[in-house]
Amino acid sequence: DVITEENGWIFFAHGNIVDLCNPVDSTWESFQLSEGPERNDLGIASCEGKVFFAGGGSPDQGLFNKIDVYDIASGTLDSLSLGLARTRVACECLNGKVYFIGGNFDFFSYTDLIEVYDIGENTWDSLFMDENKIGFATAVLGTKLYVAGGIDEREDPSSTIEVYDTETGEKEFL
Repeated sequence: DVITEENGWIFFAHGNIVDLCNPVDSTWESFQLSEGPERNDLGIASCEGKVFFAGGGSPDQGLFNKIDVYDIASGTLDSLSLGLARTRVACECLNGKVYFIGGNFDFFSYTDLIEVYDIGENTWDSLFMDENKIGFATAVLGTKLYVAGGIDEREDPSSTIEVYDTETGEKEFL
């Protein structure tokens, strides 16, 4: 299960079902992500009036590169594709861009890839973390994206905090 908030709605994704709650008046709605196998361990982010449901996997069907994009204003669902199919991808929104961070790309191997989707330009770019890892925490503060901790492919805890300054393009470690 994953959760995010956009335009006053709280989105709960579980499998291919998304439940929306408006906490102001306690109303609930539901919709189904695009057809196909159930996707578990997907990433979710809200940005610019849209909610992105990225990647995921299924023991029977493998990993997915699909991104379902829900437009809150129109109530419509569109799709994009990650360059690398993966599960456990973390997602953050910063300055009109969605960052799809790390994850598992074959259930047993982790990636350092950060795919960046620019909503306004409809373009993609890539960044790379210092190590392949999963289970890290992410945060956005000002113009910076923080990726902290996690577990590397040797199953060792990572003590790094990587900071990406989206204005200067520089990366630093804390």
